Amino acid sequence: MTRAYWLILIGALSLIVLEYATMTPHSESLSLGHQVVGFNLFYGLGGCLSIVIIAKCLGIFIQKPDKNSKEDAP
Repeated sequence: MTRAYWLILIGALSLIVLEYATMTPHSESLSLGHQVVGFNLFYGLGGCLSIVIIAKCLGIFIQKPDKNSKEDAP
């Protein structure tokens, strides 16, 4: 793995530890975000990745072909 991946991994793990350290007990809460450590982090990451993947898929169908490509040159 490259240095950037290690930095991202360390940052994500430190956010989980920070969330766990600052978490207040919610004994009567039924929300999954209050019961699982790191849920909000992974929920946000999953939402962001899904937006990017959906945008890439839409770009494949919506994008027009380039008229100035080198393949069309005589």
